[in-house]
Amino acid sequence: MTDAYALLTGFLRDRFAVPAAELTEDTTFTDLGMDSLDLGEMAVLVRKAHGLALEDVRAGSTLREAADRLDAARRVAAPAAGPGPVA
Repeated sequence: MTDAYALLTGFLRDRFAVPAAELTEDTTFTDLGMDSLDLGEMAVLVRKAHGLALEDVRAGSTLREAADRLDAARRVAAPAAGPGPVA
């Protein structure tokens, strides 16, 4: 389980009152009864809490797919590692 997966399932449990027993990597948002408005709300929550964009996630996306997209957004947002300034 990745940090992104834990973040998503945490929001689903805490903000959307989804029982933990219903959350697996293969669960879709449709399985949870969520629609595009719910996904939009989740995207706003993720952006506000972590500054990351949750994009290209649909109701038929699995939690694994959503976590993978969030991990990709995190990699893009991370500053490029390189040598520091020379003094």
